[in-house]
Amino acid sequence: MKPFAFHSLRRCGAKVLVAGFALAGALSAQAQPLTKIRYSHDWRFDGPSAIVLMAQGKGYFAKEGLEVTVDTGTGSVSAIQRVIGGTHEMGTADTSAMIEYMANNPSTPSVLGVYMLLEQLPASVFSLKKPVR
Repeated sequence: MKPFAFHSLRRCGAKVLVAGFALAGALSAQAQPLTKIRYSHDWRFDGPSAIVLMAQGKGYFAKEGLEVTVDTGTGSVSAIQRVIGGTHEMGTADTSAMIEYMANNPSTPSVLGVYMLLEQLPASVFSLKKPVR
């Protein structure tokens, strides 16, 4: 069998498998009530928020049996405090802020980081060409 045909067969099989899981999930989701999840962003809605807001807007969460409420934040620490405090089940925060928070609060329950949203900070340094007088 040629490598191209093998890759095509593997891709086709993966699509069928994913479709099967989606169908099974859809059937079970219809029989059960939606699971409520409160999600806290670390800051206001901006570019990195799109991954959650788009999924919510397109109904992807509901298709998976989830009712997600998305809240803005006032910084990474506030998102961490919301999750640890139990008001939110999930949140977005800087990994360094989470490590620092846990180091400064050793009695804090364990927090699980499951996804790295940004590998590098998309920040920049900028200034005006001419000073404002």
